[in-house]
Amino acid sequence: FEDTPSQPFGGVVGSSALSVFDYHFAASGLNSFTAGKAGVAIRTAYYEDTIRPKYVPEEYGNTKVSIQLFFDPMTHQVLGGAVLSTYDV
Repeated sequence: FEDTPSQPFGGVVGSSALSVFDYHFAASGLNSFTAGKAGVAIRTAYYEDTIRPKYVPEEYGNTKVSIQLFFDPMTHQVLGGAVLSTYDV
């Protein structure tokens, strides 16, 4: 290892998954924080629905799923995403 690196460390962009209490969370790629640090312009789209059709009651396992996508506002290329639910999606 060098005392003075030839280039600054820009961080790591990857995937992660986490379970806390009853919630399951997974994310991959850029998010608002990492895009801001990297100077990348992004927009977000948020979607929330259930894992089964609306007529299936929640007590039969029809839990909510929240999804957020991060994309380039000019090209609409998806740069990252995240999903959250009490169901292990």
